[in-house]
Amino acid sequence: MLLRAATETMPVVLLPLGLVFHEPGTFRTGWALVLVGPPVRADDCVALYRRDPERAVRELTDRLREALGRQIIEADDRQTLRLLGVVETLWRGQAPASTGEETARVAAIQQVARARHELQERVPERLAALRQRVEIYSKDLERFGGSNAEIRASYRPGLVLRWTVREALPLLLGFPLALVGMLLHAIPYWLTAAVVRALGRTDEEEATDKILAGTVFYPLCWGVEGWVAWRIGGGWALGALLLALLPTGFFALGWQERGRRVARETRAFLRFLADRDLRRHLLARRRELVDEIAALAQLVESGRGSTDATRG
Repeated sequence: MLLRAATETMPVVLLPLGLVFHEPGTFRTGWALVLVGPPVRADDCVALYRRDPERAVRELTDRLREALGRQIIEADDRQTLRLLGVVETLWRGQAPASTGEETARVAAIQQVARARHELQERVPERLAALRQRVEIYSKDLERFGGSNAEIRASYRPGLVLRWTVREALPLLLGFPLALVGMLLHAIPYWLTAAVVRALGRTDEEEATDKILAGTVFYPLCWGVEGWVAWRIGGGWALGALLLALLPTGFFALGWQERGRRVARETRAFLRFLADRDLRRHLLARRRELVDEIAALAQLVESGRGSTDATRG
């Protein structure tokens, strides 16, 4: 269609776009990164189309496939994608802290995915063994409630005390306002979650379902709450409710997110405190995995170097 429509006076630009999702079914913590690649050259294919349409279509399709492949993370399934992220975090040693770092992280995961495809051809047994070890390590971290950041953290008494004050004080002071937000939005939140759960869709579809269900349930429940407030306290009560709805709702979401993170980090600290060898054991396994990942990365680089030398 493009080759037929494009002319010398009205060219058509092909711009490859990639979407990378992170927790698409979760509000606030979920996000999508849009990756935009350079335009795909098509002018020669437009000219070729007049002489050999089949060859022109095949050439442009190959270019599009290659350009789109550079803007996405190629993984066989969601579990493989998750493990690619674990490998990238082990390699970097830290979680991204900004949008720019997220972009760099996605680029790094893309490199890991390409290396995985090369290693699948060259050393499939070694790659399968690494995948199994990464899966076990990741599950152990989830079971113990920690992450790469927690097992590498320092737990000196002074740091623990400052962390406790810094994290616990906002939770305590913000609890009354968060409670108001949770109470005002409890019914539409529950109805939306119940409907989405009943549909049983994928994470990407779940995000869309939440938006659609929330568009129905939240205004409906807010209308009922507003009517009740007006009946009980008149216009002042209705005005106060309308002013409080959105700010308290967003505050409650942030408070809950902070509470879950603090609870996870606290569980990890208590488990490490109860079992002093646990942290040392996980750190040793982490070092072994990093060493193996580095060795496989070197193997990939050496293989590419040999290929380039052969071509030269």
